[in-house]
Amino acid sequence: MAQALNKGYKVFLIDLKGSVDFPREWQEAMCDYADNRESALSMLSYLVQMLKSRKSTFQDRENPCASLDEYNRRFPDKAMPRIMVVCDEIAELTDTTGLDKPNKELVTAIIGQLSTSARLGRAFGAGYPAPRRQCSPRANQEQYRHPDLRAV
Repeated sequence: MAQALNKGYKVFLIDLKGSVDFPREWQEAMCDYADNRESALSMLSYLVQMLKSRKSTFQDRENPCASLDEYNRRFPDKAMPRIMVVCDEIAELTDTTGLDKPNKELVTAIIGQLSTSARLGRAFGAGYPAPRRQCSPRANQEQYRHPDLRAV
C-alpha cells in the first residue's frame, strides 16, 4: 500500500479490526477507510459509482479509450489516478455465519458491490491485491526472494 500511496493511487482500505495493522495517517488522511460493514458498503457503492463514471467518460469520446493508461496518455490535463482496494480479512467481511437476516442482506450487498467493482476495475484503473496472513518463515523468505506484487 505504501508504494501505491507514494505513486498517487486513490486507496480504499477496509479493515474491520479497526486498522491496528496500518499506520494511523493512512486511515485519517491518505486512504478512504471503513471499519464496519455499513461503511464498507457505502465505500464500495461510491467506488462502483466512480468506476461507472469513468466508463462513461471513456466511452463519451469520439475515439473511445480502452483503459485508464490510454485515457491518461490522451488527456494528461484530466488524468485520473489508479485505484487500489485493500480488504484486510475479507473472510470476516463476507462471512454470514450467525448473522440475522438484516446483516446477511448487508453482506449480500457488500459481495455484490465487490463483484461489480472487480468486473469494472481492470479497464478503469482499479486493482485488488490479495493480502495474506504471515506464513512460515520459509514462505516469507520465498516471498521476498520472488516478490510478485508491486504497484505500477
